[in-house]
Amino acid sequence: MEFMAKIPRVEITDQALKVLKIEAALSGLPQKEALEDLILRGASSRTLELVAITPALDKVEDMEEKPVIPKKEVKPAPERGSVTNEARSALAYILAELEAGREPTSREAAEKVGLTPTGLGMMLSKAGIKAQNTRRDLKAVKIYTKPMIARIKELLGTN
Repeated sequence: MEFMAKIPRVEITDQALKVLKIEAALSGLPQKEALEDLILRGASSRTLELVAITPALDKVEDMEEKPVIPKKEVKPAPERGSVTNEARSALAYILAELEAGREPTSREAAEKVGLTPTGLGMMLSKAGIKAQNTRRDLKAVKIYTKPMIARIKELLGTN
């Protein structure tokens, strides 16, 4: 029995096969080369970068089982001084309310500093402060809660 190299096989839809046949005919290439060209032209720049830096694998199965994808860099939470003045003012208001035993809504905090609740939420979420969804008077609202006090003090530098 003769050893035969394993040829990778991929199932494609009838429409994709039709496109491949037309592309091969228009380009004058064999279907195999036309397919390779289509794949390479359609690959994202990130994928092409990975191909360039990834050593060739002996087996196609290795890549299917363990994809080599670089991990995204995780940015640490912003430190003191990295929040905007509006966010700092909102945090001071939120902290005062929480220490007084009230849980302010995102709308209340945003109005205090002249921002929209969405804008304030985006600013504060970058610093790790996210309002929690709840219901008040049968309405859905987002509130800042007591467990956030430590993080707010850390951001304001009032530990």
